[in-house]
Amino acid sequence: MYYLLKIMSYLASLLPYGMLLWLGKTLGYLWFFVVRIRRKVVLANLEKGLPYLGKGEQKKIALGCYCNLCMSAMEFLVLASPGRAGKIISRVDIHGRKILERELGRGKGVIVVSGHVGNWDLLAVTHAVAGFPVYVVTKALKKRGIDRFWHEARSRLGVNLLADKGSLASLFEVLKAGGILALVVDQHDPRPSASVVSFLGRKAAATSAPAVLALRTGAPVVPVFINRHNGDRNKSSGHVVTVHEPLNIPESGNFKQDVLELTQLIQQKVEQAVLENPPDWLWLHRRWKK
Repeated sequence: MYYLLKIMSYLASLLPYGMLLWLGKTLGYLWFFVVRIRRKVVLANLEKGLPYLGKGEQKKIALGCYCNLCMSAMEFLVLASPGRAGKIISRVDIHGRKILERELGRGKGVIVVSGHVGNWDLLAVTHAVAGFPVYVVTKALKKRGIDRFWHEARSRLGVNLLADKGSLASLFEVLKAGGILALVVDQHDPRPSASVVSFLGRKAAATSAPAVLALRTGAPVVPVFINRHNGDRNKSSGHVVTVHEPLNIPESGNFKQDVLELTQLIQQKVEQAVLENPPDWLWLHRRWKK
């Protein structure tokens, strides 16, 4: 699989950007209408998260989700092709870069929180290539060939990878050294340390890691998201990154309560990003579990 992906990466890098997106969108249509993997999960999630929308609108969002995933995969193939990453990165506009630069200048590191919105891999790569010291907590994929290809490409482009099952001390070290610790926080967290918060009107278990790190270190929590321009997956103009102002850190003195409150604030930012561009979110994940 690894070498097949290398060949696919090279071939994808030869395509014009518009054709690359057309191919990705076509694969998205095939996935949604023909293959239908996890389609029931996606539609069930949309019914839970956006119940006020009609079935037709929910299906439209679901189709957009599949198209975004396939277009993002095609873009990643180009990112993974040595010397061709600029073809994709040049199409990303960063709004709020000065916010990150300002917060890094405070010397406590920065905790960036984001979600599986838009082309989230491109989000990390863009900042790494721009010279930001980015460290991403990442999971290992079950398919070894795909995992090797995925990790190798991001590492080559300057993204520092940290295992999600690694030592908590390594996360503190990143912040102590003044780095950017990027955490994707929108998936179900089965661990006892998870915080139960509200997400799209339903109770959900969310990681409390960014809140704990912020309260322990004083590092700012900065929400950052990436979307296709204007939320329009039919355009070939690229992507826009939005860096938000740091969240207000609770200071009640009750650590557990402050962790819960900050975790809820973080989830609200992700929720806002989802509602602004619903097709860009990863609806395939089972976000709400008993």
